[in-house]
Amino acid sequence: MNTPERTPSPVAPLLGLADLSADEALIVLLFREWCCAPLPAVTQHRLARRLASNAVYEALPHLFELFAHLGQQRHAPPDTGLLTASETTVLEALAVGSASGAAKAAAQQAQGKLRRNGYVVRRPSDMERSGRDELETRIAISALAAFTRL
Repeated sequence: MNTPERTPSPVAPLLGLADLSADEALIVLLFREWCCAPLPAVTQHRLARRLASNAVYEALPHLFELFAHLGQQRHAPPDTGLLTASETTVLEALAVGSASGAAKAAAQQAQGKLRRNGYVVRRPSDMERSGRDELETRIAISALAAFTRL
């Protein structure tokens, strides 16, 4: 009896920093730094000073408010270039205002200021995934496992 060959369904690679524009990557990196800060107010002040001459500066208060609404579980930044669910949610909220309540208002305010300053944030679902960060992560994990066995 001949059974048809099963072709594995393609699984889309995970979204990584390499798949983001410079604008999107900056927002994700700001979110990562904000999330791992023991004292968010100090980190916000430090980031604002550091970015005072950057076009994103005008949107920072709204971004920090959005981060507070969407990043309720503070965590250390991932050791990989792969995006977390929270980071993807932040990008989605900034792209289409998909958040609700106070987070939606913060997202819309940030979105308006970012756009006025030339920043473009795409929906994560519209981003082409290269798989580069996922491959690099798998290689690093394999190398670590090999070295720990030595």
